Amino acid sequence: MQALVSSGRARRAPSAGDAGRGEAAPGTEYAGSFRRRDVHGGPFHPHARQSCHRVFATIEWRQTLDVHFRLGRHFLLASSSALHPPGRREKEGRVVSMDRPFTHQPVSVETNVDSLRQRLADLKKQVDVQAEEITRVRADALRYRRYFNLAQVGMAITSPDTGWIEFNGRLCEQLGYAPEELRTTTWVSLTHPEDVSLDMDLFASLVKGEIQRYSLDKRFVRKNGSIMYGNILLQGVYRDDGSFDHLFGFLHDITERWEGERERLALKQEIIDAQKRALRELSTPLIPVAEHVLVMPLVGTIDNVRAQAVLEVLLDGVMRHNARMTILDVTGVEVVDMEVMNALVQAARAVNLLGAQAILTGIQPRIAKTLVDLQADLSTIMTLSTVREGISYALGRQKT
Repeated sequence: MQALVSSGRARRAPSAGDAGRGEAAPGTEYAGSFRRRDVHGGPFHPHARQSCHRVFATIEWRQTLDVHFRLGRHFLLASSSALHPPGRREKEGRVVSMDRPFTHQPVSVETNVDSLRQRLADLKKQVDVQAEEITRVRADALRYRRYFNLAQVGMAITSPDTGWIEFNGRLCEQLGYAPEELRTTTWVSLTHPEDVSLDMDLFASLVKGEIQRYSLDKRFVRKNGSIMYGNILLQGVYRDDGSFDHLFGFLHDITERWEGERERLALKQEIIDAQKRALRELSTPLIPVAEHVLVMPLVGTIDNVRAQAVLEVLLDGVMRHNARMTILDVTGVEVVDMEVMNALVQAARAVNLLGAQAILTGIQPRIAKTLVDLQADLSTIMTLSTVREGISYALGRQKT
């Protein structure tokens, strides 16, 4: 047996090229080219043959273990390449370079398998979290789409050039356009011409970022030419760099409310006008004390508006009652200035032109002083101290 081994060692040692040609690598054969088949049929004693078989069995077991180790190593390398990008890998929270040559370290196969299982479990958790996030985003998008399409107010998204990006059906109903027709317009072209200027000024401020939103009542022109009163609420949407991206707006149809408000304002104005007439009549009362004799007592302060009212009421009363004598009593007037005096003189002259005579009564001392200081011309007006004297004078003239 030892001779055979010695003779085998004298042969050429197998090389790496032999392993590529199917030849056994060093350490996989015993004593060069001496193989298991050489034991059979050779001049060996039975006991020597059994010893050779035990030697070959030991060699084959080591070869098998080495192959399994190499397969496990390649499996671990392939798995690590799939989980991490080439060149750089994560290790314990740090990014390490994988460009340097790989140096084999004796690692337990069971430890790497457990690590891979843990990594796969972590990836599964991440996938589950992402799936839940996708489901939530889809639900939010569906909820927004339903809210947008089923809203009872007009909703639209417009571009910086006032064109339509998206709008709902309610907006089409409010403006009287079909969707394909509305896309050919802009919200500026649908705005009443008198309301465009203010709206564009606010829109320009919104685009510049000076304001983020604004609300405005304005008029829209429907497809049939009718006017719709609307309240708009516009919100600017901006990019991460702060530049303007698009506009999100709401349109409420307030036509019925506006028309009701207009009717209410018209009724209110009628009431105000009626009150003004009543106050004017109270402030300029005209009393017929006898046939063809009228008395107008004046109380309080007389300004230009009231002086004009005195003139109108007095002339109307002279014509209506066919008066011959009119008495203006200023006993209750506190202050008389040049404008008031001129108004009274004009009223007396207007009465004279209608064929009646004007009598001024109740001039107080302070008013008399004011008239002297103002050098008022009362030559065309008869003055008496009290309204009683004025009435007596008028009645006396009536008898004559």
